[in-house]
Amino acid sequence: MPAATFSIGTQDDAAGADARMTMTVFEPTDRPATSLAVVFHGRNGSGDAPHMVRLLRPYLRRGYRVVAPNLCGSDWNDSAGTGSDFTISMQVRDGRRALRWALEHAARARWQIDRMALAGHSMGGYVASQLAIGDLGGRLDHLMLVSTFTSGARQIEARRALAPDALEVLARELPKAATEWPRHDILPQAARFTFPTAILSGAKDRIVPARNCKELFDLLPRGVCYIVMPEADHCMEGKTSEGFIAGALDVLEATVATVATS
Repeated sequence: MPAATFSIGTQDDAAGADARMTMTVFEPTDRPATSLAVVFHGRNGSGDAPHMVRLLRPYLRRGYRVVAPNLCGSDWNDSAGTGSDFTISMQVRDGRRALRWALEHAARARWQIDRMALAGHSMGGYVASQLAIGDLGGRLDHLMLVSTFTSGARQIEARRALAPDALEVLARELPKAATEWPRHDILPQAARFTFPTAILSGAKDRIVPARNCKELFDLLPRGVCYIVMPEADHCMEGKTSEGFIAGALDVLEATVATVATS
């Protein structure tokens, strides 16, 4: 996967904080890129992590150029901040910065964009969802969400079920989570998903249980594909998961093509 890395931003003026962020741009290996996908990693992640590659590769094989930002507030990438700095609001802010950069860079570089997609894993799915309903207008062809965060209340319920001390551990990891996470909920906004959407879950996922993803999917006006990956826990584990992601992308592209020709 040929890739180039770019750096953006030096200061978040509103927060008065360092907001340096890097962006990795992946190119297809066997054809010129004709479409663009911006793909967001989850909390404390990186755009090129091994599990994220399972989400990137199906897009690259279909001729998408993939922009994979390294969002701030992670111990696993070279952007500003550490994992303990993370807030959902920060991740949505940086997702918006990354999307703006991708579109501006595409215009400068004269990228051909036949299709525009957003995708995200875990907390990155929440970021992609917020940008899809609020930032892209009619430019978005489709949205793909994998093990996506949907609601702070649901996420705290899931965390509580992991272990007796799970909420205490969360409070040590992320002191702001208990008060900030419940303010974030995509479920009441589901009617605004006016574009084809696919959601995938891991059958073994206890961090974002499949039922949480299915709850969102059942509310969507244009939910076209819901898949439970049988081998996967939270991070798309197993040899079959990438194939399921590729299959969901096939359904999304076929849906878009049908609408375009009808």
